[in-house]
Amino acid sequence: MRSLILALGEMAKLERERAAEVHPPFASAHEGFAHIQEEKEEAKAELDYIEVQTGLLWGEIKRKGIGLEAVDRIEDAALRGAAELVQLAGVCQKYKESAEGFPKPERPKEIDESLIKRLIDVIRSDLMIQKGENQHGLKSVSSRTDRRSTACPSTGERGRTGGAGKRNQIPQSIWYPYSNDPKGIGKGVSSSEGNDH
Repeated sequence: MRSLILALGEMAKLERERAAEVHPPFASAHEGFAHIQEEKEEAKAELDYIEVQTGLLWGEIKRKGIGLEAVDRIEDAALRGAAELVQLAGVCQKYKESAEGFPKPERPKEIDESLIKRLIDVIRSDLMIQKGENQHGLKSVSSRTDRRSTACPSTGERGRTGGAGKRNQIPQSIWYPYSNDPKGIGKGVSSSEGNDH
């Protein structure tokens, strides 16, 4: 088997040299791959034909026949397939020799870390908007139900939206996170009211 493989290797070398006199080296890895794929498909077609003929041979044997015609077809297909595989080996040798002239692929550019950070911030902001939170992680009163009628935590007054653009009728002097401060002692007091104190 080893000697046969060596002999086939020499045949592949001769096939490569013969093809080199007619065809130039591969210009790119894509071209080389296309030739390898072509030789592989041709060899596979012979193997598929052998598979069919093997089934016919077995059917003939089960009918008490010999099936010499099927054997002849299998032998011919095997030689054709071997020739295709030798050509495939020659194409592989040509590919390796042509590789030095292949265009060098460009490396992908490194992504700026600041750009990644900005992208993460945008995604996080979008997620917070979907959850109905502001940038401080506090729930915003912006749903359709809350916009219709919202009670002020300190005065009990209710404000109603009059249409698009009037999202919240709660007095601006009361900041929602500090609604538990009815006397306006905490940060919920607006700047104008704070000046009155």
